[in-house]
Amino acid sequence: MAAGPSDFDQVVDSLRAQVQAKVGVLFTSDVHTGKLLQAAERKGLKDIQWFGTDTWGDRFFVTENATSTSQGSITLQFKKHTSQKFKDYFTALPQYGYVRNPWWQQWYMEHFKCFLNVWGIPKPYDTPCPWALDLSEGFIEEADVGYVINSVWAFAVGLQAAIEELCPNKTNHLCPEVVQNPDVLKTKIQEAQFDGHGGEPFMFDDLGNGPASYDILNLQRVNEELQYVKVGEWNSGELEFQPQNIQVYDANDQPVTLLTSECSGRCVQCTQHFRSLPTHIEVPGDLLIPGLFAVHEKGDHTNECGEWTEEGVIYVETMLHAIDEINSKDDLLPGIRLGTVIFDTCSSTSRAMRELSPLLNGAFFLNDEYPPTSFPVIAGVVGGENNNIASSAVQAADLYKYTLVSYGATTSLLSNQLEYPYFLRTVPSDDQLADVLIQLILKLGWTYISIIRSHDQHNKAGMESFMNKATGNHICVATVLDLGMPVDYQRTINKLSEYGGSGIVILFTSPHDTNELIQRTLSQEYVWVLTDDAVAMEIHDLDQTTPKGALFVTLDPVSDQSTTQYISQLRPDTNERNPWFAEYWQDKFQCNLPGNVNYPTACTEQTLPLSNYTLGGYVKMAVKAIAEGINNLLIAKCGTTTQGLCSDFVSANPEEFHQSIQNAGFSISDESYNFVDGHGPVKYSVWSSDQQSGKLSKVASWTNSDLRIETEPTIYDVPTVPDVNCNSVNCPTCIKQLVKSPTTASPVQSTKHLPFTKTWEKSTKPSMTTKSSKADKVSAVETDGFLVDMDNIWGIVVVILTVLGVLLTLLVLVFVICNVNHIVVRESSSILNILLLIGLVFMYLTSLAFVTEDSTITCGIRRFALGFFQGMCFAALFVKSVRVYRIGKYERRISGPKPKFISSFSQALFYAGVMLSELLLVIQWLLIDPPSVTMDGTQFVCDQSMGALVASLLYVFLLIVATTIIAFLARNYYYVLHESLYILIACIGTILVAVSWAVVAVIGSVNYHKPATCFGLIFNATLILFVMFVPKIRPILFKHEFFDNASIASDSTLPGAKGGPRSGAYQNPSYNVYEAKTADTGEVDKAKSKEAAEKRISNSQSGDYEDIDPKIATETTTSL
Repeated sequence: MAAGPSDFDQVVDSLRAQVQAKVGVLFTSDVHTGKLLQAAERKGLKDIQWFGTDTWGDRFFVTENATSTSQGSITLQFKKHTSQKFKDYFTALPQYGYVRNPWWQQWYMEHFKCFLNVWGIPKPYDTPCPWALDLSEGFIEEADVGYVINSVWAFAVGLQAAIEELCPNKTNHLCPEVVQNPDVLKTKIQEAQFDGHGGEPFMFDDLGNGPASYDILNLQRVNEELQYVKVGEWNSGELEFQPQNIQVYDANDQPVTLLTSECSGRCVQCTQHFRSLPTHIEVPGDLLIPGLFAVHEKGDHTNECGEWTEEGVIYVETMLHAIDEINSKDDLLPGIRLGTVIFDTCSSTSRAMRELSPLLNGAFFLNDEYPPTSFPVIAGVVGGENNNIASSAVQAADLYKYTLVSYGATTSLLSNQLEYPYFLRTVPSDDQLADVLIQLILKLGWTYISIIRSHDQHNKAGMESFMNKATGNHICVATVLDLGMPVDYQRTINKLSEYGGSGIVILFTSPHDTNELIQRTLSQEYVWVLTDDAVAMEIHDLDQTTPKGALFVTLDPVSDQSTTQYISQLRPDTNERNPWFAEYWQDKFQCNLPGNVNYPTACTEQTLPLSNYTLGGYVKMAVKAIAEGINNLLIAKCGTTTQGLCSDFVSANPEEFHQSIQNAGFSISDESYNFVDGHGPVKYSVWSSDQQSGKLSKVASWTNSDLRIETEPTIYDVPTVPDVNCNSVNCPTCIKQLVKSPTTASPVQSTKHLPFTKTWEKSTKPSMTTKSSKADKVSAVETDGFLVDMDNIWGIVVVILTVLGVLLTLLVLVFVICNVNHIVVRESSSILNILLLIGLVFMYLTSLAFVTEDSTITCGIRRFALGFFQGMCFAALFVKSVRVYRIGKYERRISGPKPKFISSFSQALFYAGVMLSELLLVIQWLLIDPPSVTMDGTQFVCDQSMGALVASLLYVFLLIVATTIIAFLARNYYYVLHESLYILIACIGTILVAVSWAVVAVIGSVNYHKPATCFGLIFNATLILFVMFVPKIRPILFKHEFFDNASIASDSTLPGAKGGPRSGAYQNPSYNVYEAKTADTGEVDKAKSKEAAEKRISNSQSGDYEDIDPKIATETTTSL
């Protein structure tokens, strides 16, 4: 018997009515099996023998809440073939360092209930994992392990056989013959024989099935505990079974003999439940608008489709009625018959893709009904009743370039029109829902909230959209709790209670998760804000779970009187085109149509109620939008006089189809609509649940970006300051401010009930920052949206050291500028010294970006500053090292031309070229992967791993390595006080710092990433500052005699100088002295080249001073 999640009590009643049938065989999932057993336990059904399949097996969680009714059950389980090799392999896997399985650390933490310090993986528990955990303790190998391993071996053995047959001389690689003959490979895999897992022989049978082997288990009481006891087995068609070993129990939990279950007398006729359900409705036409609807719920592993859904049936009829209306109009698609193919998705993404893809690629029409010359034109697709189905269907629509118009997908993930160029929707996106929530919270005057979200990408996207806007509106989020997988509701509630036993909780959750959370917190005074239509309706229908005082934000329905009237007149005997309607009718009214005997009464004069289903109007809007857009394109391509489809229309490109639909205007019930940024009208309602009865009443509406109050609801009095102990809870900064400031001004006064209008009149923009007394230390500094975390001691230290470093560097910069003409400054390149000091200032300041709150701006600043400003410093050192090397290499020779391009202007150009590469790399990275933030627990974090930041510094690392090599080669050059040696020391120190930082950033705890980065930057900048400039400042301050005398070699005093310094003097004293003396005496012709002069000086080694004044020669020799 198939059963939906809410029908288990009815199933139990049906089983109880079959007084002669005492055995219940369950072809159900493990979850449904557990719920059915709980219902049987609740209703006292104990005189039935349960028989479970392998989905039950030996799983204790199936029976944990139904121990009485489940004892004595018989179940099947795949036979276990254990392997010591697998146990040794698995238990030796390490906590860290095992990277080929991306889910390993998550499983490890869930298994041991502790957390690992792994970047990018949330910490589900508060206790760190110790190093000495033993995986072998309590190790139990699952039965499925052997089947997985045997599958891999089957592929390997079959592939080896195929290679040996098809390419015997090329067995060391996959040859093309294997790829070109997949049938041979399949045959070889099916013929594979080997000793499988645990040493058991393995081979496939003729149907491609592996060996069939099961253990037969009996759930028995052993020493007052339930245990699964093996009572038999099935091996390759042979049953070994001992019935006498089975134990069953009576209502008093006492062992009894096996129950008798047989048919006596006249048995009731059996019904066939395993029937083939229709998959689609086809209405032929010249132009098709296919549709996707969830007529049935998602099934389990035995049935793809579950129970029918009333909304799905009604939405199908809404689309059929819209098609009929369009075909009846002469001014809309004249001369064209509009048709459709409607698929039942069964709420399954894989089924939706499987059904839709053949239609869009043409395979659906390869039959006798559609000759090749008469394929219909697909105008667009209507579908996606929810986010998952729409996200799946849009992949197929984009692939074949058809416009998909969804009537139910609100996820903001589909808002990117560059990523999804053929997606439209008649409903608003969650970005608009976030605007509604923000304005609602501001008008209520709330200053802090909590958030719970389901563990799926769509609820995460909706939550992040809200969080992005909440931060800018000064709304403090106490915590964001992810329900995780598997879901642990109680742990989530316990975490929530750490932030106070009451408060505002916004739920971005599925209907099931919402029900479970609210059921467990009915005794606590939380004000729930529910954000999903399906959640609101399901909660509203179940009185026992209605949260008192909750607020519901729901999408406004679009009413259409003609559709409502059409549906109310439908009858199963006349509605032949909908194959699901008869099933829906019988199940809804619990009556039998002719030929059916499932229910006690026959269907007579039942009438469908005029229910207003929220999305019905949006379905019709989607159909009308496509029709109106195609009609506009038809007129543009074929003119107003052409009847039917013309060749220009049929050959129009997909972009023209899409633009026509997107730009179309359409009307429902005389109200006009159009798409804005790819979505339909934005209309929401806010409902309040009465504190006493729990009934919903509408209190506000959202239209045209404005929240209008209609009624004054009452909600619980919410504390204005959270009752939180931030010493034991990881509070965000905004909560710490509220907690630390008991005088926090709040726009909400403490009253028994809080009227809507009075709350928001007191304050339209609640503030999280407050004035405090001198005794209260400020925990954060807020400036233009940047919140500097001063609550951590390392943050305070970083700020202090940064300020001191910047001041010291600026002082050195002023000193260098004041002595720019001094030989020490000039000969070490004044411009490079100044650029290096400016880079050091910004290098210090970069550390401040890592002590501010994570936001899109600060994340972008970090990514730009970390590489660019370090690049400024090491580009200057690189250019310096090249300059020193070239000059020093020249000085090793007495003769030869002076090095070119060593002037300040040349060095500046060289520096700019080096920095241009870094600038282009940084800008390209920011454009390709723009900075963004994501939620991690209670706060925003940059959506960029620290490992990626390390990788982004590859160009800087390259500069450091190149500078180190060149400085090492020039280490013995004594130019400007041995500057090359100091550059080498600075580079070696930088490499040590960089390696330490990279290790911490990549494998260290996330708590150390920011401190390590900040202190690394500060230490590195300080090292460069002291190593590079202390040796230069000392001789300038103490006026060393050598440098005072050397100043006579200023280029401005040399012959040929034109008003200013050239490249500066060389350290070679003979050349400086020679130039100075010849300038004073005029005895050497000014037109003589430097090469000739140097050559004559070099003759001093042989004592030949014929052409040189003896005094000059003597001084030159002495200096040499």
